[in-house]
Amino acid sequence: MNTSELISHLEISTFQIQTYCIDSNVVALIRRCIRSIYTALIDSEEDNATAGYLRLELLKLQSTPDVPSLEMLANCRLEDIERNKNVWGQDIANICNVLSGAIQALNENESPLLKQLVEVVSIEIEKFDLIKIKIWCHRKEREAFIDLFSAHNIELTDHHFICSLAEYRKTDFFEVLVCIGPLRSQGWSKTPKAILSAPRYSKLIQFIWEGSLDEKEFGLDPVIHTKDYLKSFSQHDETITSHIQLDDGAVDNAPEEIDDFTFLAERPIKLSHENSCVLIEFLGGKGVLLVPGARQLIFDQNAGSKPLNYKNAHEVESSNFLLLHDVEADLGSNASNKVNGVIAPLWKRALSNMYNQQYSLLMRSMTLAGINLLDLDRAAKKWMQSGGEVIYGPQSWRHFQLLIKSVLPDCLENYTRRQAWQEVVDSRVQAIQDGRIESTIVNEQLVKELYSKSGYIKENCSNGDFFRVSINPESGLSGTVSCYPVLDVSIGFMAPPEKLGVIKKSIDFEIYRVDI
Repeated sequence: MNTSELISHLEISTFQIQTYCIDSNVVALIRRCIRSIYTALIDSEEDNATAGYLRLELLKLQSTPDVPSLEMLANCRLEDIERNKNVWGQDIANICNVLSGAIQALNENESPLLKQLVEVVSIEIEKFDLIKIKIWCHRKEREAFIDLFSAHNIELTDHHFICSLAEYRKTDFFEVLVCIGPLRSQGWSKTPKAILSAPRYSKLIQFIWEGSLDEKEFGLDPVIHTKDYLKSFSQHDETITSHIQLDDGAVDNAPEEIDDFTFLAERPIKLSHENSCVLIEFLGGKGVLLVPGARQLIFDQNAGSKPLNYKNAHEVESSNFLLLHDVEADLGSNASNKVNGVIAPLWKRALSNMYNQQYSLLMRSMTLAGINLLDLDRAAKKWMQSGGEVIYGPQSWRHFQLLIKSVLPDCLENYTRRQAWQEVVDSRVQAIQDGRIESTIVNEQLVKELYSKSGYIKENCSNGDFFRVSINPESGLSGTVSCYPVLDVSIGFMAPPEKLGVIKKSIDFEIYRVDI
């Protein structure tokens, strides 16, 4: 559909939003239990990992077809009654028991939201045919939708899903767009405003749990704030009530004044990390956190003759393969790579002699001199080392000066402390420069080597699964390239440096989500 066709479609068509609000006492109880436990964990500041899991479950409940399972309690380490009582107290232990019972009841009885979803979509299929129905969801939720409808003899394919604004803009006119969860422009349940400002359908059918609220300004034009696209739609709301008798005496039944997104935003997990990052998720439930501006090698099957390219991490797309590697260049390991310096051997020899012959005096002298490191023994052993790619020594001029002046006096012969320090600094600068040069050499040569294997890579990419590429040592490189099919890319994470670049279960990274 081109621009003129879209404009014509908007001018002559009528649009409607049908919202089904599911009022389930079981789901309401699950939400209250999770909120109560989450609040206790946040207030204690003792178990951010469990709080992260609970937050994820609360978010998933809002906008996915997944139904909470008892495995959730195991993931949160809340399945053991005695442990809950000992660690969190009797009140939280009681709430965990109620939560377990509510989850079990929901699984034993068909989810009222999913039941309504299947019934309504079945009716729309009879009206318009399955090809005219689309579902808006996270890419990683497609399999859950496919399994759900397959159990009711409705066979969905990738064609029936829209998972990004780019996909939406490429879609021709259809009849019905289905979504679960409130309409929000940011965070977990993010949906592009274009689905209201430029509808490519006739009817939007929305399924939400009671207590889930659309973003107040979702329908407003981002430029002309007086224009509300929701006014272009006829809106129809229907509430479906589902009630199962449960024992919920351990949980406060007071009416909730705010929705779950507001609740979580007002109770953030306290993190002291400063590294903004993106989560790139792979098939199989794994993922990796990367700095948004970090250049990443990718293979793009849709890029024609140049499928290999470097992209910033936040620009990686779901159709790409992310190529992570441990490849190194064989630049030789002769003595020219080793840095000993001219002055460094003098103070290193004096330090080594004192360490071996007067260890206690050395430790005491370093302390009295003001070299206030947590592990002086480890520092001394590191500084004595020679023959590395840098001259090992104190990280700061202050500590180096104290070491030479107060601990190892008269060790430099005719050289000054400033000259000795400059030699250390120069070696570090050179090592950084050499590292950049080697990285450039590896990147350039690696791309050439991978292009020589492009047929093999394309064939494996077409299968959509993880695979590895071994590098031929004759290329001057050594190592392996791991090729990961990208499922989804999410912004809004903050994590410590040691978590970046580490492939783990995606769920383990949820604790670092700050964009709720």
